[in-house]
Amino acid sequence: MTQRSGVRIVPSDSTSVTNFFLNEDLLDRSNIITSVLFTAETIIGNLRQYLLSRTTPLSIRMIVRRPERTDGKRQIAEGCIATAVEISSKNSNIRIDIRFYNSEPYVRAYTFTGEHLNTCLLGMYRYDHNHPARFIGAEDNSMLYLDAKIDNHSLFVPAVNSRITRMWESLSSIRSCMFDFDGVLADTMELHSRSWHSGLERVSISCDYELVRRDIYILEGAKSEFLADFLVRKYSGKAPHDDVLSDLMSFRMKEFMNGIDDVKAFSGSARLLHEIRAWGVPIALVTGSPADIVLKFLHKSEIGNFDVIVTGDEISNGKPHPEPYLVALRRLGVPPTPLSVVVENAPLGVRSAKAAGVTVFGLLQKSPLEADALNEAGAHRVATDPSEIGRLLREMSLTDAIPIGDPRRMS
Repeated sequence: MTQRSGVRIVPSDSTSVTNFFLNEDLLDRSNIITSVLFTAETIIGNLRQYLLSRTTPLSIRMIVRRPERTDGKRQIAEGCIATAVEISSKNSNIRIDIRFYNSEPYVRAYTFTGEHLNTCLLGMYRYDHNHPARFIGAEDNSMLYLDAKIDNHSLFVPAVNSRITRMWESLSSIRSCMFDFDGVLADTMELHSRSWHSGLERVSISCDYELVRRDIYILEGAKSEFLADFLVRKYSGKAPHDDVLSDLMSFRMKEFMNGIDDVKAFSGSARLLHEIRAWGVPIALVTGSPADIVLKFLHKSEIGNFDVIVTGDEISNGKPHPEPYLVALRRLGVPPTPLSVVVENAPLGVRSAKAAGVTVFGLLQKSPLEADALNEAGAHRVATDPSEIGRLLREMSLTDAIPIGDPRRMS
């Protein structure tokens, strides 16, 4: 480290920065540390043992580029996230939160806040259009160390802190967000229920509508062949013949298509999706419905486009198998992680998402089911409308990535 005219200059490579932390006793004096860009490598990689053994509370906020959009450093970024999960799950004194940005890097920084501490390390990424990486950071640059106790730093450090706080508040910790279609975005479940009930009566099977409606909600997401077989067996008491199943599915689909043009998106869905897109979070639509129904609805709705759409006619195993969500994650380029969120309205969908290794938020809206039905299937939280889902998404943090079963898991 060198000092010029009251400004201390620190080489920005990982080893030099780590040694500076230790020599200046910045870690033990801090209760909040914020890092911007891939400074996370220093905090999480080099200081893993320190963080695992620390006996006093420390909050770490890391702002990093989305790993799937990070050329050449994805493996490092994924490793940082995995180590952060490990530290958070093993040491209850450490809370690590991560939020992701999507744009090109400009500044890299650390801020340290404690009872008698308010300092920052600040550096810039140099742009070089001839360099393979275009943005040159730790390899060639240095960082400035600023302390709010020093007169000519006293205004600059709070300004840096305020801008980083503003950046933090505008970003999200979510890697990806995946939505079921029926009953989550599209208000189709009553139409599904009526069409199946009418189809059963057309094949001379008498049944109570409300009972059928509840069955449709419980089994929503299953393939039509399974659902038809289940309903015939339950309400006729007999094993179904192939022609009965064929007629039932044909009658049912005809009535459903006759009513699809009147289906609307749930109130608040478009606003929720717009907010998620503004965070830069990739979004997928994952449904057991066929593509023609989904695309017809999306063409006339105002909920916007999706980065990935997975429909029932392109998968081998329907919900509750994890295949639909695993396919969506693969197409999004995101690994299975609890920092990815699924919004589901049905027990089969919740089980599918949970088996895929992601966080699941249940959404009831007009469902006749109780929240317990989704909780018992594995939902981490259950909401009643899209605005509540928005609140849950804004509250997401790395704490939610702690393995299921750990007492510090989202409750």
